[in-house]
Amino acid sequence: MGYLGLLLQGGALLAIGTFISTCTRNQIVAGVAGFAICLLLWVLDWVSAFETSVTAKIISYMSVLTHYESFSKGVLDSKASSSTYP
Repeated sequence: MGYLGLLLQGGALLAIGTFISTCTRNQIVAGVAGFAICLLLWVLDWVSAFETSVTAKIISYMSVLTHYESFSKGVLDSKASSSTYP
């Protein structure tokens, strides 16, 4: 399950980078913007460590690491854990 999760996470980040690349003509701008957005999606989970409001939980839900946790534990679940999300 861990390899499947890693493959899906990589595919999602590559799709984001490809989309950003189609939105601009300059390769440098596409590379920097793609890297910035993928990094932002990677670290959004840290918001929940400092804040416990509903807004922080929604922002944390957009993080790719939050969704990868169950895959890394070897669990294939079709729904999100109710204790993790609002």
